Parts: sequence; C-alpha cells; structure tokens
Amino acid sequence: MPWKETCAMDQKIKMIGDWLSDEYTITGLSQMYEVSRKTIYKWIGRYEAEGPSGLVERSRAPSSHANATPLEVAREIVAAKLRYQGWGPKKILAWLEHQYPGKPWPAASTMGEIFKREGLVRSRRKKRRTPPYTEPFNECNRPNAVWSADFKGQFRTGDGKLCYPLTISDNFSRYLLSCRGLSHPTLEETQPRFEEVFKEYGLPEAIRTDNGAPFASVGLGGLSRLSVWFIKLGIRPERIEPGHPEQNGRHERLHRSLKEATADPPRSDIKEQQRLFDQFVKEYNFERPHEALGQKRPASFYQPSLRPYPVKVPEVEYHSNAIVKRVRHNGEIRWKGELIYLSEALAGEPVALKQREAHLWEIRYSFHPLGVLNELTGRIVPLPSKQGREVLPMYPVEQGVRLSRDYIGAIIRNMKVERLHSWQVSIAQALDIQQRLAAQVSRNSEITTPRFIAGVDISGQKAQGMATGAVVILQYPELRLVETKLAQWKLDFPYIPGLLSFREAPLTLAACERLSVTPDLILVDGQGVAHPRRMGLASHLGLFLNKPTIGCAKSLLCGSHEEPGEKPGSYAEIVDRGETIGVALRTKLGVKPVYVSIGHKVDLQAAIYWVLECCRGYRLPEPTRLAHLAAGGNLEQERETVVPEVVYQAKLFG
Repeated sequence: MPWKETCAMDQKIKMIGDWLSDEYTITGLSQMYEVSRKTIYKWIGRYEAEGPSGLVERSRAPSSHANATPLEVAREIVAAKLRYQGWGPKKILAWLEHQYPGKPWPAASTMGEIFKREGLVRSRRKKRRTPPYTEPFNECNRPNAVWSADFKGQFRTGDGKLCYPLTISDNFSRYLLSCRGLSHPTLEETQPRFEEVFKEYGLPEAIRTDNGAPFASVGLGGLSRLSVWFIKLGIRPERIEPGHPEQNGRHERLHRSLKEATADPPRSDIKEQQRLFDQFVKEYNFERPHEALGQKRPASFYQPSLRPYPVKVPEVEYHSNAIVKRVRHNGEIRWKGELIYLSEALAGEPVALKQREAHLWEIRYSFHPLGVLNELTGRIVPLPSKQGREVLPMYPVEQGVRLSRDYIGAIIRNMKVERLHSWQVSIAQALDIQQRLAAQVSRNSEITTPRFIAGVDISGQKAQGMATGAVVILQYPELRLVETKLAQWKLDFPYIPGLLSFREAPLTLAACERLSVTPDLILVDGQGVAHPRRMGLASHLGLFLNKPTIGCAKSLLCGSHEEPGEKPGSYAEIVDRGETIGVALRTKLGVKPVYVSIGHKVDLQAAIYWVLECCRGYRLPEPTRLAHLAAGGNLEQERETVVPEVVYQAKLFG
C-alpha cells in the first residue's frame, strides 16, 4: 500500500470537520493533531470569521517597513528612467542627485529592483570579452592629448539612403566633440567635418583611429591623404591593431550608446537623423553621468585646446642637415638617378632622408617615420611606430609586405621536422655529425617579412631528472603571443659544452612538431655558428626544421670580442681563429650584451636586425624571453604539454 501524502491545509480542513461534528473537545483535538490548544482556537476563530479561505496561510511580512522607499520617491525614480530609458540605475541616481541636491535617494541597487518590478529592464545575455591589448599610445591624461575618431556602422534611414555617423571624442574627458551623419565615408566628406571641429575646439596632440579608409591606407607608413593633413597640422595619427577595436574601447562604448539612442529605429531621412544626433551629443556631454568620471559629466572635465586651427595649413619643414626630396604626383622620389616609390598619399609633399649607416637612409615625413631605404637594393624597410626606440633596421625586406597583408588566421598544419640522423649516438658519433652538418648550414638570408616568430628555450633538470622544452609563437609586428607548446622528458645525454644540442634538441623538436602555427623565423636561446665546430643548437634546429634560425645566447661559448658601446644597438664582433662568428650585441642600456650568431638561412646583419626588432625593453628579445618563462612554468598562457615520442630519446651508448 503506497504512503498517503498530506499537507497542512488538508489537516486544517479535517480538524475543522472534526470540531463541527461535536465529537471532540478542544483538548482532544489538540492531542489528536499534536498542536497547542491556542493554535486550535486560532484556526477555529479564523474559520468562523472568514470561512474556508481563513485557513490559508497568511504572509508573515510586516505590513510596513521603516526603510521602504516612499511611493512618491519611487514614482520620481520611474519617471527619470522613462525619460532616459537607456540609462542604468547608477546613472539615474547620479542624475537625480545632480537635479535635486540634498534630497535623499535610495541606493542604485534599490533603484535597480524598482526598475525590475516595474518591467523597465531588459535582460541581456552575458558576452565574452576580449582581453585588452596594450600599445605604446599617447597617455590620455589631459584634455586634447588624444582624440578618437571612427565611423559607427552604417545604416539606412527611412528613405532608404545610407547614413555613416562620424564620431569624434576626447579620450580623457569622454567629451563627444562631433557626431555627424555622412552619406559616404570619403575624404571629401570627412575632412570638412574635422575642420569644423578643429575650428571650434582647437587641435589635439594625437588622433586615434582604426586602419580603414579614409584614416589610413596599406601604403608606406600607413598614410592616407587625411593622415598626411593631420601631420601637417602637428597631429600624430595613431592606429589601433587590425581586428582589435577594444584598443579604442571607450570610443566603441560610445558607439553602443549612440546606436541605442539614435538608430533603433532610424529616422525618416538624414536631416531628421542629424537632429537626433545633435540631441544625443547634448545629452551625452551635459546630462549623462559617466562611471569612469566618478558619475560626473564630460562637460565638467573638457576644455578646448590651446592650439588653434591655423588660417593656413603650414608646410612641413626640416633641419638643415637633412636631404629633402619632394614626392612626385605618382608617389615616387628620385634618388641618385633611380626612382623610388613611396606613396601617392604624399604626392607634392617634401620628405627628408638622413643617413644612419652605410647605404642605409632613414626616410621621414615631418615627425612620422616612413622606413629605411637601402640604396644598394632600392628597397625600403617599413617601420612600425615605436616610442623610445633609437635602433634602426640594418636589413632590407620587401617594401610594403607587412602593410599590405593583414593577418587573418593562422595556417593550421603540423610543423614538418626532418630526420637527419638518429639521436641515439655516442660522443664520438655526435662530434662527427656536427662536422658533417656544419657544411650544410646556409649563411645567406632567406627571411622576408615574417608573420610569425618563434622563440625556443629549455629549462634545467628538476625533480626526477625531468626537463621542459618550450616553443612560443608570436605574431609580428605586435609580438602578441598566439601559441605555446611544451615537451617534458628526461635528459639522458650528458652535459658536455659544445654538444648541448644532442641533449636539448630532441626535447625542443618534440614541441615544435606539434605546433599548429608554422613560424617564419625562429630565435633560439643558444649558439648558432658561434660554436667551436660552427654547429650550435640554433644551427642544428634550423637544419632539422628547414627554417631560418638565429642564435641568441646569454653567455659566450668560444671566441673573443671587445666591449660593445653602451648605446642600445651597439655591437662588437666575436672572432674565433680569425673568423667572425657572431656579435656581442647591446640590447638595453646598462645591461650585459647578448651573443648573436647565424643559425641557418640567415646572414649576420639580418640576425642583428631581427634580434633588435624583437626587443621590447628587456635584455632578451621577446620570443626567447617568453620561451624561457614558459619552460620554467612562469608564463600565464594556455599551453599544451606533450611527451616526446621514443624516437626523440637521446640515449648514450657505444
């Protein structure tokens, strides 16, 4: 027989029925239902007063609360929310405190509950956010230090015509300087809008934009005709990394508010839409509190620039020791009888050339670096803009490759590893292998502009004799970490200086073989040809991977050198038995040099250039520095650890 289920209401009804039968006393009912006599009297009294409905449980909540929000106050809060429906409780609270100073208002959390109760809140699905990426931009520590400009996504107005809202804001104060709906995002429509803003608010120190037209181009220096005009006005054009709008996050957040307030739904035509834009600008600057500003308004922080817009745009001038060339209408300059193409955006403008090294000339347009001209090859090295860098490139790459080919996605394939010899060798066999392979090392550079640069390092033996080999992949030129692979195994080959590649290379190759992104250049924490038999770890790995490799060691293995200069970029040749096998390179002021040498498929000047190009304020270049951290387990990055196959074990026998 199944258990019978009952509930308190059923018990109350049954108890009332027993009482109405006149067969039980109050005491008897109390004992039967195991409750107090007082409780029996209570429910009988409620039944007599209200009938069966009186037996329903009543709320135990107090009928009034001392801290409850008064009805009139709640109505004012709801009215403010209805007026600014896109605002949250924090902004509504700040607005009410500003409008009615001295009047007590409930907390923002209480306002949020009132909005929910009144059905004024729409639930929003939580989105995954991209981690911020840091770049050496100007600091936004005062008004007009940096402005941001962009086109909010286009939309069609009621008459079917496209509207491209151009927004310009001050990054420090969040002050929205302009929001103008344009029919096309062209130079002809954009430049007059900037001119209007410059006349009203003065000139900023820098303007931050994305990489699209009309702000930038894929030409040399990323210059467009609009950014050339900015430079002539003394404004530094800043560009965020392609595909990373979060680097201009405060301006993107402005666009979200703009869309909610003005484009959902759009107005009947561009004139009505512009009227709504103007209304939004006024509200955004003078009424809307901003959490980043301590719930104050942008207008309370912004003040116009002290740099007025000139009546006539000044011409670019250079120092007397610079060689000045005027760019032709087709973007070329004539240099020592040859025509060198720069950019059509610079047509009619003067550029300056200043010699830095033999056959190498730095090219600038005003303060903006364009690249370095190698007059032997007639090619230009495009330069990414870096603050505080005095080191100049010393090796040419194909002009425009970096700027004309944006990274879209990694080439997903396992990296190929050649099988040149067995790792199960004796010491005598290892020496013979080094002598044989040294003749196969290529000292001619095959590097173009790399998309991915790898760093390689290995940790020392730890518990149970285990060591970790690490390879990291960085996207160039940002040097953003995109992949990490680790391999762990026992180092069975003995520690013998000059034969470390037989101890460390198997572990490193095990990690490299499982890479999904194939690097174009590999920097190795170890020697290349700066080795007694000209066959260090970097050269060994280069032959096995058939990739350009560079040795960048922290200590000297063989040869001698003079002390390099103190200035970063200074170097002294390492000479062994009359042969230059590398350089001692100063990468940072006040620190010891690193020891750079050819690994494979690279020449010494290219090796120096790429080591310097990968330095970011540390003694070691970023690829090997991050590989060192990864091998030691100190790199905060999702990574995959693999165990080498048996074929990679370095056994000693014979």
